[in-house]
Amino acid sequence: MIRTCLPICALALMFGCASRASDIDVDANPQQPRITVDTYTLVVEDMPAFLAPIMRDALVGALAARGATEVADGGDVEFRLVFTQLSLLAGELPPSDRSESTLSPEETTRFVPRVELLVRVRGTATPQRIGAISRVHSVSAGVYMHPRASIAIRHAFDVLLAGFLASAD
Repeated sequence: MIRTCLPICALALMFGCASRASDIDVDANPQQPRITVDTYTLVVEDMPAFLAPIMRDALVGALAARGATEVADGGDVEFRLVFTQLSLLAGELPPSDRSESTLSPEETTRFVPRVELLVRVRGTATPQRIGAISRVHSVSAGVYMHPRASIAIRHAFDVLLAGFLASAD
């Protein structure tokens, strides 16, 4: 039960404490060619139920700002948001951790949730990686997600799409 509950509680903080856009790491694929998208479909994979609408809304907003419209099927491309999580041991730091700090006594775990953004152009079989957004989290009991994180998440998607998505205008 604790093994199941801990990752779920930790996920609740994925981007919750990210109140500034700089709190979220953006890892763009430099080889992804720039394309124009008028219409798209969106698939969310392996994402916790509470987090899916937050990520979906942020990406849809970033795409709409670039003139792209979500459709039920048959879009120019299919975007796919894929969630993964890296659990860290006490004192372990991922290479992108800006804080370079270890866990404080009241923190119980440290992890890095990551959302990959993939794109598959209609008529092709293989999706291509656009990039990912992630954030290191330290979790302590009684800490909950902050609603303002959606602004930072949206900004992270804007940054991620800037080098990939040409304006449809």
